[in-house]
Amino acid sequence: MSTKKKTDAQLPPLLPLEYCSVARAARLLGCEEEDIYHWHEVGAVKLCVELDDETCRATLRPKTESFREIALFQNFSSDIELIESLDEGENFESEFCSLIGVGPMALSDPHLPPFLTYDALASGLWVVKDQLFFNGEYTLVSPTDLNHIQYEGGLRDVELARISIPDLSSERLVLKSDLEKLHRAIHGVEVLNTRYNNQEIATALRQAEQEAQSIRPPRIEKKQAHLIRLLIESHPNLGAEVIENPYAACDVLEAQFARDGIGPIDANPVTVGNWISGKRKK
Repeated sequence: MSTKKKTDAQLPPLLPLEYCSVARAARLLGCEEEDIYHWHEVGAVKLCVELDDETCRATLRPKTESFREIALFQNFSSDIELIESLDEGENFESEFCSLIGVGPMALSDPHLPPFLTYDALASGLWVVKDQLFFNGEYTLVSPTDLNHIQYEGGLRDVELARISIPDLSSERLVLKSDLEKLHRAIHGVEVLNTRYNNQEIATALRQAEQEAQSIRPPRIEKKQAHLIRLLIESHPNLGAEVIENPYAACDVLEAQFARDGIGPIDANPVTVGNWISGKRKK
């Protein structure tokens, strides 16, 4: 019996599908569905979902070579009005997917890396990043590089970091490229690269895991801060003095609470100022 490896031409044919479900892929490859999920977990293949104008939260980051955009993101005090005046969002597209910005820009937590977020509509195939599941939302990225569709007055030198979706019940899909890769590996034509035999894959997965640990949602939401300010403004003895100087507000509030017979505030002045201003200051 010959021990010569098969070539691609000698492989059993695969249906020319651009993508298919995990269940269909398992049938085509002659393996179990759990095998495909295993290969996904070790970084050998990607799993995608198909979206159709799905409402999501898009996150932008500045390109590393763009010092102007990094400064724009980090200079919160002078540029927040400029950022929040961008009410269209940014648009992106690739051969697999597209993103249409529909909501206004908002700065992320200033103690995280410089990011902007906005509401958007996502369509097409998106890769599910299981390592970046946080805040009860799923994180997705494009399978390939995205083209930034710029418009006059919009941002320059930014890229899409990810999109986030609260509910992701869509079935997982396998792309043609990964289906063919598994087909060749199963039949001994090539070695299947995973985090255990490929340094590049191992490094990428470690970086994703580290990013997942560092990402957290802002502790102070704008809507929460807005409600707190409205409650303060509605009090006849508070109002402007507290709103205009939130980090000095703790003493004013403590004095008013004492007059009203309410217990002391169980928080330090900076924390109270953060609640009122909607920002985070150490």
